[in-house]
Amino acid sequence: MWPEAAASNESAWASSEAWMKRKNLSPSVRDYHSLHWLLYVYLQQGRYRKADELLSLMKKTMTETTYDNKLRPGYYENNYANMAAAFIVETERWDLAASLFPAGARATASSSSGGHGAHGAAPPKGQQVLARTSNEGERLPVFIRAMAAAMKNTAVEEPASSIGNGSAAGPPGISELEVKALAASIKGEHEKAIQFMTEAAAMEEQKGAPSGPPAIIKPAHELFGEILLRAGKYDRAAEQFKTALLRQPNRARSLLGLARVQVKKGNNTEAATVYARLLEQWKDADQDLAELKEANDFLRSTKPTK
Repeated sequence: MWPEAAASNESAWASSEAWMKRKNLSPSVRDYHSLHWLLYVYLQQGRYRKADELLSLMKKTMTETTYDNKLRPGYYENNYANMAAAFIVETERWDLAASLFPAGARATASSSSGGHGAHGAAPPKGQQVLARTSNEGERLPVFIRAMAAAMKNTAVEEPASSIGNGSAAGPPGISELEVKALAASIKGEHEKAIQFMTEAAAMEEQKGAPSGPPAIIKPAHELFGEILLRAGKYDRAAEQFKTALLRQPNRARSLLGLARVQVKKGNNTEAATVYARLLEQWKDADQDLAELKEANDFLRSTKPTK
């Protein structure tokens, strides 16, 4: 129900803006929670340009709005961090990690904390968008930078204990395991990657049913499926994508992964069904997306198997 979700959050945002203007209040009172959720919906619809507009609005608000709500500190940073992280992960535009999350930058949200439900307040006017702080505030930016480094097969510079919910004194968290798994997968160390992801997926399942934008910025089962696909373990990959879709119905990256697995398995009928499902979801998507072309090309050129 992505269209309904988009309409609901568009309405919520518009209502909060109208209320702000009617009461002559500061822009800080607007419903940035709905702005975050709306960005996530747009990403699932392939409307990346619209999502980018919301991210730019969030960043602009952080730099221009006066600090007038001391009861909810960190609200803008939380929303910006979760929005920027979702944008990078869902679009797979890893080159943006350095600019959206510069090294030494601060974001109070965590990729494993469920920050999508947080509420808070604005920073002082003129304060830089992201400020230097402790490892706790670094976790989400570090996770995204580490994932980007892993994808590029470059060294992860930040300490593992500052990624996600990892701790030097305790067992690794889901985000830390995901970074380790992705780095190993890109290097062709598939069994090591699978070992890490088996643990990460089990840990995510212990967190219960997800709600709204995923608290785990990159859902473990979805990443596990992508890693198994890269390893050529197609049956297992399909199962992971199906599990991911049970936990987060109609996530675009999980649909795309499942379609790709079915192509590799030679199951053209199943692949066509999933690609068609994605295209329906992406009927308003940006027309220049490579994934959109991939789905259309497959459906045009392939006859379903019996």
